[in-house]
Amino acid sequence: MNHPTTAPMFRERSGRSVDFLRSGFTGISGLLVDTDPHTAAPLRDVRDICTGGKHLRSLLVHIAADRPAGPVPHCDISVAAAFDLLHGSFLILDDVIDEDETRRGRLTVHAAARNRAVGEYGVRGAGDAEHYGRSVAVLSGAAALTGAIRLVADSGADDATTVALIRLLTDAAGLSMTGEFLDVHYSLPGVVADADSVRTASCLKTSPYSFDAPLIAGATLAGRDGDISALRDIGRHAGAAFQLANDLQSVFSPSSRTGKSTAGDLFLGRATPLLTAARQTGARTELEETLAGDNQAGLPRIRELLRACGAVDEVVTRARGDLAAARALLDETGALPSTEARAGFSAVLDGIGESLRV
Repeated sequence: MNHPTTAPMFRERSGRSVDFLRSGFTGISGLLVDTDPHTAAPLRDVRDICTGGKHLRSLLVHIAADRPAGPVPHCDISVAAAFDLLHGSFLILDDVIDEDETRRGRLTVHAAARNRAVGEYGVRGAGDAEHYGRSVAVLSGAAALTGAIRLVADSGADDATTVALIRLLTDAAGLSMTGEFLDVHYSLPGVVADADSVRTASCLKTSPYSFDAPLIAGATLAGRDGDISALRDIGRHAGAAFQLANDLQSVFSPSSRTGKSTAGDLFLGRATPLLTAARQTGARTELEETLAGDNQAGLPRIRELLRACGAVDEVVTRARGDLAAARALLDETGALPSTEARAGFSAVLDGIGESLRV
């Protein structure tokens, strides 16, 4: 998904958060490698996941903090980095759950660890190697999550703000885990989830930690508690549109753009809003039969069915409605005080809108 190229002041601050996060990995690496050099490879894999990507979440923290031009407090840098690290944690764990082999053109943490188990450590059984790889990834994801909390705790914000931010981050993480559980649960053949339940799970997976919490964190750091309610509503709408755009991109865009295997959620039977909408049409039978083949060769026909049955149009319309609601709230509430911050967030919304063009 494309993200904004405007708002250079906020993008530069996001870059500083990434640099701070990268320096933290360097420090941890020295400590762990001194303990045992075998920690170097998995730590490098985790670092690359957590410091790569587009850094939307740290950007949103800085946009919402809306500091004037010039130096910004270290607490902004650290808290923004925490949300990028939290995102990295979830990517690592999500790749285990979805059994994805690649992320952004590289082996996922669990796949790389599995290959090392075979190639370097003499593991012969495929099951043993897979177990080792998944174990490394689960531990790595958990470590990244606790690291994100530590970045907030050590940010230098005053005590009351720090407590509020830790609650905010951990609440958002818990909601995302709930959404991920529901996503997996709804994929079971004996579970029938209605469209509202699927939409709720979809929103919970991404919106709280990707939009709501980063925006609220920025306002909290800046002492603008009066803007929190509006930013929560803005984030909820933007996050809903973002997830719907992600669902579309995962089916209609190449892995080189999305960073994940194409249509992976479809072939895993995930009950996305897109697939749920299609299942409520006459295309359901052929769609299910094609998906049952678990074969990428059927993807062109799946795409045709999703378009022809109206599911794509339904998802795009809903996402555009959420984007319009986010824009209206942004204009009405003044929750982002400066012209620069409003322009920066508008660019984020524009990027989501562009991703709906499939």
